[in-house]
Amino acid sequence: MKTIKICGITTRPGTAKIMVPMLTYVSDYGYDGYVICQPCDDFSDNKIAPLTYIPVEMNRGAVNPVEVLKCTYRLFKIFRRERFDVIQYASSNASLYAAMAGFLARTPVRIFCQWGMPYPDYIGWKHKFFKFLEKFTCMLSTNVQPDSLLNQKLAIREGLFPDWKGNVLGKGSAQGVNMSRFNIEKKAEWRKEIYTQYGIGESTKVFCFVGRIVPQKGVNELLEAFMRLDKSDTFLFVVGAPDEIDSLNQSLLAKARSMKNVVFTGGVSNPEKYHASADYFVIPSYREGFPNTILEAGALGIPSIVTRINGMIDLIEDRKTGFVCDVKSADSLYAVMLMAYALSKEEYKQLSENVYTKVKNNFDSEYIKKVFLEDRNRLTVHLRK
Repeated sequence: MKTIKICGITTRPGTAKIMVPMLTYVSDYGYDGYVICQPCDDFSDNKIAPLTYIPVEMNRGAVNPVEVLKCTYRLFKIFRRERFDVIQYASSNASLYAAMAGFLARTPVRIFCQWGMPYPDYIGWKHKFFKFLEKFTCMLSTNVQPDSLLNQKLAIREGLFPDWKGNVLGKGSAQGVNMSRFNIEKKAEWRKEIYTQYGIGESTKVFCFVGRIVPQKGVNELLEAFMRLDKSDTFLFVVGAPDEIDSLNQSLLAKARSMKNVVFTGGVSNPEKYHASADYFVIPSYREGFPNTILEAGALGIPSIVTRINGMIDLIEDRKTGFVCDVKSADSLYAVMLMAYALSKEEYKQLSENVYTKVKNNFDSEYIKKVFLEDRNRLTVHLRK
């Protein structure tokens, strides 16, 4: 049987790390996997074997016609040389470059992993321009795979692609959650460790954010809402690298940093322990694909407080598996956090059990890997004859 050459392309090493486990898994089932992204030490020197890593400089910033042509041509040359059977691409810039290069190189299967759509963030001509680019990328692709059922419905309704061209893996998510790493049986141990490290009392209500510390993730609204909560028996962890922290409201940031019950941890290698320490995971983003962080929290039985946007509400049902607030509204977030704070032990236990069951039954990464393999087999059956 023919071995299928499959390649994942993205500008972001972080996004590439989402692709690596899936491509590694299918390499045991008749696939030869490759990854193309920006130069990254995490992938060099056979660190992702059996996958082959091809570093390529690709512009991640504003869409510049000259850079678009350069990046597309770089990929085109690689595609022609390697003769991939399947390419799959994610992140806006990389997807545009790869879709064009794959179309010109006549790569048989071109999959646009539509993990979030950027154009709704814009208004006026920018909205129209970036929506056109999104639609153009879909048009050049043979298949489009949003990471959320609700995002798929939105994309079809917006006319980005016809319904026959798109499908979602399982019930959503790009990779699912590693239930062995985010192991609920270790929750009590990790919780005790973090509580001891930070001197947190047992009766304290702990809120936790994990992600990029930028306004688009709703961090300004989170800080404001937590300050307004003004409860002595509450604690907030803000977990994430501080690279972009200067983009936040500096007055809010300074006040938060002065509070004893707010901790900015910086980047960490053990987010599972901070999830486990929390009573609620809070991610009030302006837009998302299907954020893995809410799955990681759910795997530990931690309900999430999220904004009412697609991707988030694919998992979080208001007052069933967490709480839902309005987008860009510190008032709404404050009201929801106050409601969560006041929840009875019995009500909280039910939320925790509900979200854990939903994640375990639908989003275990081992299950998603099998769905991924079935899908790639379906899309390549004609190439194996």
